[in-house]
Amino acid sequence: MERKECVFIVNPKSGEGKGSEYGKRIKDWCDEYGINSLVIPTSKEGENTAFELGKKAAKERARTIGIVGGDGTIYLFINGMMASNVPPEQFPAIGLIPAGIGNNFAKNNGIPQEFEEQMKVIRHGRTILVDAGALTVEGIKKYFLNVVSFGFDAEITRKAKIEKEKYFFIPKVLTYGLTAFREILRGLPFYQLRVQGLGFDFDAEMSLAAVLIGPTYGAIFHIAPGADSADGLFDVCLIDKIDSNLRGKKRAAEILLRATKGKHIGQPEVCLYRTPFLKVSSLQPIPCEIDGEILPAERQYEISILPKTLKVLTPAALAAVQEPLVVKANAPEYQSV
Repeated sequence: MERKECVFIVNPKSGEGKGSEYGKRIKDWCDEYGINSLVIPTSKEGENTAFELGKKAAKERARTIGIVGGDGTIYLFINGMMASNVPPEQFPAIGLIPAGIGNNFAKNNGIPQEFEEQMKVIRHGRTILVDAGALTVEGIKKYFLNVVSFGFDAEITRKAKIEKEKYFFIPKVLTYGLTAFREILRGLPFYQLRVQGLGFDFDAEMSLAAVLIGPTYGAIFHIAPGADSADGLFDVCLIDKIDSNLRGKKRAAEILLRATKGKHIGQPEVCLYRTPFLKVSSLQPIPCEIDGEILPAERQYEISILPKTLKVLTPAALAAVQEPLVVKANAPEYQSV
């Protein structure tokens, strides 16, 4: 990776072309301010995938990398760094130009809305350390920034990807919610799950189990509104089995709507726990998704927190506030689109 004052990894396909537009704006911005920059577009295959660029950035000891894209681009880049065998303390600091649909990682870390402000953060921001998560299944590890989920949510994520291609004219930010409501009308599935690591074994029929690092995922859902991305703990949201009769469907829709505002917490069907490690298992294969990637259904998963593993650039004023990161990130002035 060529040595430049600023290096940017750009997914030109993110945000329905927003990434490509931002790539051009970055070059113009750097030229205007006399900054020696390098803009590298990602590709689906070869040496310029986000995964390979992440591995290369870690091995070459890059100091700072700007990432232009959505949560999926960052997820691949981080997994590339983790695959490099370089100690995390030597990873580059990550600057974020959110250009995806949900941009949950940017939201959870207080990245401002405006492009100019985002660029200023990359140049003059403060580095904070935030948690990552590791999912181990069948001896293979994958790393995540936002969420691992099982059951209904994983199935909705899978079906929403199909819907995005089929109904391309529907805004992608709405696809997940519309798919979820449609599946609720068909009847909410449930799974017999055992969750270990909460201080006791939780063995029950559940519709959803979500393991989160930050408060939000799925673009519009605040599943764990009190989650802090730097506290060394997961927030684990479990939702009990909900009947598929008419009353149950109405109840499921109500909980889903509440979750867009984080107001599902405290409902009888919803439990929230905090833990640095847990196991999720079942006698039957369980649908699973990790930061939007659908995994083959397996019977057992182990999930562990990696405290303060990632370096992220944030506004200097935000980094200086001595409060939990979630409090800062939820402040209006730091809300990302």
